[in-house]
Amino acid sequence: MPKLWTVLAASFFVLFSIGHVIAQTPTVQTLVMAARMLDPRTGQVLSPAAVLIENGKIKEVGSPTQVQAHAPGVKTIDLGSATLLP
Repeated sequence: MPKLWTVLAASFFVLFSIGHVIAQTPTVQTLVMAARMLDPRTGQVLSPAAVLIENGKIKEVGSPTQVQAHAPGVKTIDLGSATLLP
């Protein structure tokens, strides 16, 4: 029985340590801005456009003013007069 408690205590310690390390991993955000963005589903063009990318996934799409308000101080890539496509 003492071995079981030792194994459980060690397992708890390992899981707690991994969770603590994962919680400290910084979020990587990038804001990509362009003159236009085409939505292929609707055929509509958003102009100007911004896409917020968080940890490699699209988090938000909209006007630059709207998206920047949700992500102040992030790394920004301005593509100028380019058109964003999916």
